[in-house]
Amino acid sequence: MKFWPFGKRTISESPSPVPLCPFSEIDRKTPILKYHALRALGGWLQDRHDDCRSPHPWCGDGPENPARSFIAEAIHQIDGNTGEPILAIYLIQVTFDTIPPKGPLPEEKEVLQFMAAWYPASDTPFGKLVISESINDDGTYVAYYGSVRDPVPGTFATGGLDPEGDIRSFRCNPYPDRGQYWYRDASFIPDETRCPRFYCLEMQNEWWIADAEISLQRDTLWVATHHVAAIAKVDNPEHNFGLFKIPAGGILSNPNDGSELSRAIFENFPLL
Repeated sequence: MKFWPFGKRTISESPSPVPLCPFSEIDRKTPILKYHALRALGGWLQDRHDDCRSPHPWCGDGPENPARSFIAEAIHQIDGNTGEPILAIYLIQVTFDTIPPKGPLPEEKEVLQFMAAWYPASDTPFGKLVISESINDDGTYVAYYGSVRDPVPGTFATGGLDPEGDIRSFRCNPYPDRGQYWYRDASFIPDETRCPRFYCLEMQNEWWIADAEISLQRDTLWVATHHVAAIAKVDNPEHNFGLFKIPAGGILSNPNDGSELSRAIFENFPLL
């Protein structure tokens, strides 16, 4: 079975309705958090352009070898300035000891096995995506991206956007008119005690996103990856080329929110 479905159809699947759940009702134990995090992340990856030379992490041509990759960890937080709920997605650099699958259409099993072998390359995130509570009527999200201020080492879902950093705005459209995309709702474990985590891999002009389930079995750390999204890498004609910076006021989240959860995870599973 091939992983990439776009060779067999010419249009994208119809989007499922966006859950009308305010962020104030989202916490780390609700499947709605995974729903919004996956689609906001997919829309962010689609808001890119090859000719953009602004400090957007996924614009430009990108390296061919090694593959461009990162881990995204999502958490519900409270804005440190306004007190309003937000969805925060922390971005973590990865390292791996295996070779990425090659060929124009790698098998899904090969890709998921490769992603399951990832582990963080640093004990702090390299960036943060903040999704504001207001979800537009068309299902798009407003997001701010920048470096992280005061992260707690070994705890990835901590730290606010750095007000002295280069904060950029994005319009995240998970279902754009251009290009192709595919989503599957990420699995939800009722007793899950860790922040939802997605593994993202750019290969063959495509972004592959997998939902990661991490468990400890017989003193061995197991990572199971499930294919939940596929996004064609195309230029967005409405892309903001980033000729200006966004002020940080009003979008700084509590740097300590979620730290106890993340610290407990790291102490038990140091490779996480």
